[in-house]
Amino acid sequence: MRIAKLSIAVLAVGLGPWATGQNVHPDYAGSYSLLNLGNVPNVPFNYGGLTLKRGTTDRLLIGGAANQIGGGMYEIGVTRDGQGHINGFVGTATYVANLEYNDGGLTYHNGSGVLFASRWPVNALGQYKPGSFNPDKIIDLAGLNVAQSHAALQFVPSNFPAAAGRLKLSSWAGGEFYDCALIPDGLGTFDITVPQLRTTLGGGPEGIIYVPPGSPLFGSRDMLVSEYSAGMVAHYECDANGDPDVLSRRTFVEGLFGAEGAFVDPLTGDFLFSTFGSGNEVFVVRGFASQRLISGDVDLQDFFGDPQSIQATLEIRNVGSTTPIESHTIALFASSGYSVVTSVSPGTYDIAIKPNHWLRHKRGSIAVGTTGATVDFSVANGDVDEDNEITIGDYAQLSAAFGSVPGDGNWNALADLEGDLEVTIGDYAILSQNFGMLGDD
Repeated sequence: MRIAKLSIAVLAVGLGPWATGQNVHPDYAGSYSLLNLGNVPNVPFNYGGLTLKRGTTDRLLIGGAANQIGGGMYEIGVTRDGQGHINGFVGTATYVANLEYNDGGLTYHNGSGVLFASRWPVNALGQYKPGSFNPDKIIDLAGLNVAQSHAALQFVPSNFPAAAGRLKLSSWAGGEFYDCALIPDGLGTFDITVPQLRTTLGGGPEGIIYVPPGSPLFGSRDMLVSEYSAGMVAHYECDANGDPDVLSRRTFVEGLFGAEGAFVDPLTGDFLFSTFGSGNEVFVVRGFASQRLISGDVDLQDFFGDPQSIQATLEIRNVGSTTPIESHTIALFASSGYSVVTSVSPGTYDIAIKPNHWLRHKRGSIAVGTTGATVDFSVANGDVDEDNEITIGDYAQLSAAFGSVPGDGNWNALADLEGDLEVTIGDYAILSQNFGMLGDD
């Protein structure tokens, strides 16, 4: 139990902020509204971080029994109103994963689909590959000189070109705020570079989000932080690296008890956060700019394996250009679908995708509106050497891996065209039928 945190919160700010009731600060109240969704049925107190389940718009994940060795990840359905805003829960939550010591940070890495989870008070960072019940990797942050104890995390979005994709970490209660980069470990999870201390936040940071660009009363590079100890959500301006300016801190939501997790609804731009202690509730703040999503389905021709094992590069380009405005490394959903948040302005673009060992497919002159666009693709299989054409070079690499399975010295996952975890005559047949094909530029 977070007895220490509860005690410090009361000592730090007293009962005043919580006695006034929860509300958007008057400076923002003309543009934003606050809705209390209440308790999440069947999730044990206290609440940790929360996010939508990857690949869904109606399934919420939330940490329960936060900070405890018996903590778990729970899943529950959500309802949406006629404008798409989350406005309630459906049924009761179910326990879906071991989330011991969960805290405010619970965030997907956009490219890989790995779920990152803060672990307090053990000062560690957990990682879950899609479908995993137990953490696939745990990084000891104390050994990387992160202050006791890590509590919140977030990835820098694409509207920060100088730092997009970097990982930000913060500790409770000292407020130390760190920056680091991810390093693929070859196992589907990540190592991290040694975190660098960027600044120190007040208020006991627990949840972090970057504000959707274009939101009223916010700049293009702003952050909201759920501050447990201060009983509020704070607004910070950020620099080009996604680091908050502590002197810019303003109150955005006040009157809370134990502000905890934080995430942005990709459909509406709404800001959702949880609270730890007292009511243990989930709140929605409406009024933010909708995020633009590029999403759709990818027909992986001649493939019978798990689409979640496939990574792809999606590029958004000016019409007629081969130079990407944005490039996203993504992992497909189990349904072969995908979804990325884009910061390009509404307009007309070429959009191309190239999954592992398939040829690139470009869709030209796609209209991207204020909410984004739906773009489906169909990709030809057989590009083992990843040069966007199917030639004798692909035969050579497939031949070198022929007869292999994972763990063999000559195993090459790109040569497993069928996705059945072995390189056989069936893979040769796919390559032969597509021999000579070229992908789109």
